[in-house]
Amino acid sequence: MTRLARTLTKITGVLALSIVGSLVGSSCSTSPHPATVVEIATQLTSQQRTLHKVGANDENVYGWNQLTGTAKVDGATVEVEMLANVNYLKGSGEFFGFVTFTFADGATVGVQMYSGRTTAATDTTNASFSSPLTVINGTGRYVGVTGAGGFRGQRKDALGGVVDSTFHLDLRMPGK
Repeated sequence: MTRLARTLTKITGVLALSIVGSLVGSSCSTSPHPATVVEIATQLTSQQRTLHKVGANDENVYGWNQLTGTAKVDGATVEVEMLANVNYLKGSGEFFGFVTFTFADGATVGVQMYSGRTTAATDTTNASFSSPLTVINGTGRYVGVTGAGGFRGQRKDALGGVVDSTFHLDLRMPGK
C-alpha cells in the first residue's frame, strides 16, 4: 500500500468515527433544552358527564366526564379542566382524554392522557388512576411548549366523585 493510500485510509477511518460519534451523541440527547418541572395537585370535581351502563347487570360503564379544580403553583392560581373518556368493566378499565391547565396570566398548556388505567371496586368506589401525559402545545408564554409527564389520582366515592389528583409535567420551551 502506498503512503498516500495509507494516509487516505487513516483519514477515512477518523472521519467515520467522528460521524458515528456525532450520530450516537445526538441520538442519546433527549432535548437541546432543559425541562421545567411543574407539579400540580388539586381535587377535581365532576361538572357534567354522560355515562352509559350496558351488559349483564350493567357491568360495563362507558362515557365522558368533565372535571375541574384549582391549584397553586409557586403561589399563583392554576385552573385545571379534565375531559375524560372511560370504558370500565366492573368498575375498572381504561380511560383517555385531555387536560387544560390555565395559569394566572391566562397562558394555557394542553396535554393528552393516553393508556390510562383505573382500578376500582366493582361499584366504582376506591378507585386509583394513572396515565402518561403528552404535551400538545400552549398559549401565551407556553406557545411552542413540548414535553411529557404523568397523572395519578384517587377517588373514594363512586364514579363522578371528587378525585384527588397529581399532575407531573416536564415542560420544554423552544429556545430556552
